Amino acid sequence: MNEAYCQLFLRETRHGILAGVKLPPPTDDLHVSPLLTEKEKEHVLWLPVLRRAAWMGGRVALRLAARHFGIELDSVFSTHRGAPSLPPGLVASISHKRRIAVALLARSSTFTVGVDVEELDRPRPKIARLVLRTPESHRIENLPHAQRWPAIITTFSIKESIFKAIDPIVQRYVGFHEAEVEILPHGDSHIALYLNTLHAPFEIDGRWQVFDSHVVTSVRLRPASLSDR
Repeated sequence: MNEAYCQLFLRETRHGILAGVKLPPPTDDLHVSPLLTEKEKEHVLWLPVLRRAAWMGGRVALRLAARHFGIELDSVFSTHRGAPSLPPGLVASISHKRRIAVALLARSSTFTVGVDVEELDRPRPKIARLVLRTPESHRIENLPHAQRWPAIITTFSIKESIFKAIDPIVQRYVGFHEAEVEILPHGDSHIALYLNTLHAPFEIDGRWQVFDSHVVTSVRLRPASLSDR
């Protein structure tokens, strides 16, 4: 799989269609995917070199997910909060790391989604003290040593997905300590929110999966008052 922006996976999940593509190294050589629209290709030329591959990869992944629904997307730019701007009835989220870009797309007018991808092969255990609540730290400290970093980065990643899913509703930065995550077997998790501002209860679901040397997480969220619609 040496081709830039080639499909790595396309999966149906309970949060929507999840697509991943391979990113080329960031260089001055501009590898433009034919899946981009003309407006998107023009936009890429104005981006800093280090941002181009990730921006294009996110749009390619999103377009692959949309085609699974039989949808051909027009140009996809960002809202003022940084999320993909899509037609009514569609919700999406994009994430990337050095070698991969992922997108999650769903049909909904009641819930939002968030997606995140993180690298398992670049341990940074010191982030634990910045992102974990006390109960999370205790649970991870009780794990065998080899399982601690994967648990830390998966917890971090689910929180990133939470922030993306909740941002369209709360319209503010949400801190790491405003959510508590327990990683469960078989790709499940338990999430509790401790928001610093008053909001109605949310119905929230978080998932995780491993692809190659990455963990990919996703979250689906909606106000509990809409759960019966």
